[in-house]
Amino acid sequence: MESMSVMHAHRGSTLHRRVVDWIVERAAVRLLSPRNANLVQCREPGMWEAYFDDVEGIFEHQWQTMIWPLVKDFDFSTVLELSPGAGRNTQKLATLAKRIVAVDYNQYALDRTHARLGDARAGCVIEYHRNGGTDLSMVPSASVSSVYCWDSAVHFDRDVLTAYIAEFARVLRPGGRGFLHHSDLGARADTNIKRNPHWRSNVNKVLVADECRQNGLTVLRQQPIPWDPIVDCATIFEREIRGDAESVPPRLGRSLQSEDRVVPDVPPDRSRSGPAGV
Repeated sequence: MESMSVMHAHRGSTLHRRVVDWIVERAAVRLLSPRNANLVQCREPGMWEAYFDDVEGIFEHQWQTMIWPLVKDFDFSTVLELSPGAGRNTQKLATLAKRIVAVDYNQYALDRTHARLGDARAGCVIEYHRNGGTDLSMVPSASVSSVYCWDSAVHFDRDVLTAYIAEFARVLRPGGRGFLHHSDLGARADTNIKRNPHWRSNVNKVLVADECRQNGLTVLRQQPIPWDPIVDCATIFEREIRGDAESVPPRLGRSLQSEDRVVPDVPPDRSRSGPAGV
């Protein structure tokens, strides 16, 4: 009898906590700026836990058909992975990279990735850093050869993603490339991402391309990514190589299309010294 009472009390406490969280979230979306409301939503405790488990089984297909054809020429020696989630992307990247810097706004996501992969996997060293939701302040300038972000930035408000693009330009080495999977809903999106298909944000490919160019990043390709019933976009960009290898991108101090058909190649087991496949 006592155990039943404890169980009911726990359920009541959990329900109460969920109701409070729901009220706080709705108030945040209505009262805060779109940027800050988006950050509140994206840091909701455990928000993505169930999704992490649901997509494990489809990731290999996504990698082979959507991701690898776009990144196969990257230099994976040092990879910045933004928002690793539960580590499904990190585990694949570890077969290609010498070093991965995993940065996430949610500590539970970093904890899950660390529990899965530890501090090293298959000879690749993995670092874990929690950030403030818009920055890469823990990553030195011009220190990474590739930027990688899949199935995460699709939820980021345009001001959040704008801040990240400026940071990508700062942390990439000259000639380094980035892979960014993002929303293409643009003005069609509601400020509350939970009202949009697959919780997509108000970003579109025109905004991403413009922000890349203004930060000294050359857009190499923008590839439609079908995500029924909508279509996302993956933008591939490169930091320009200038006379001064340490030159600062035009908007570094600011913190804040093509539709080519791709044919997948078979990825190698590992690339240690240069672009994949070399």
